[in-house]
Amino acid sequence: MKLSKRLEAVANMISPGGVIADIGTDHGYVPIYLIEKGMFEKAYAADINKGPIERAEEHIRECGLSDKITTVLSNGMEKLGGKNINKVIIAGMGGELICKILDNSPIISELDEMVLSPHSDIYKVRKKILEKNFRIADEKMIKDAGKYYIIINTVKCKDRDEYDEFELMYGRKLFENKDKIFFEYLTGKLDKYNSILDGLGNTESANVKKEELAIKIRNCQKAINKLKGNEI
Repeated sequence: MKLSKRLEAVANMISPGGVIADIGTDHGYVPIYLIEKGMFEKAYAADINKGPIERAEEHIRECGLSDKITTVLSNGMEKLGGKNINKVIIAGMGGELICKILDNSPIISELDEMVLSPHSDIYKVRKKILEKNFRIADEKMIKDAGKYYIIINTVKCKDRDEYDEFELMYGRKLFENKDKIFFEYLTGKLDKYNSILDGLGNTESANVKKEELAIKIRNCQKAINKLKGNEI
């Protein structure tokens, strides 16, 4: 199964072994890829909507993997109990929805690893990961078709990890890894913020916007300096 650059990076962030569930599976491409690579012997493809489940079933049959991949019509992980699932992938949706899925999961205490790739509200997702007693083991940013995506690998831990506000916003592991795509993303953001700032007038609403942008610019510059190893 040939995946997009984004989905391939997501799939390769999970460690092999055990039973995997892909939440919000859409076409079922990720579990097919994982089974074909020999990373797992059993996988579940879950989605809240019938359409994606039917598409996934068709692709699974075409690949001859119906005995190894089971589809489940489920709101998040709600219908995945009793299946010995120990790893999940949740990608391709907003951070608020991912947080809701984690809060409503009946099997989260049984999981030892998750790979999450939120399209938004990444701060909230990092915070939720820590609240659920998972540790952020790795994190990377990729660029696919001109868009930037965060991928987070998390593992179950006994002692809750602690992040400060800046790390929740930008991601500790991205700094530790000196992630080059993250650096590209930040420099692009900084240029964008400065360009917007230069174009603002002197009205009351513009001055409020300037204050908001000034905070974003300071944080962005701090993150860039930290990536360069020159944190002050």
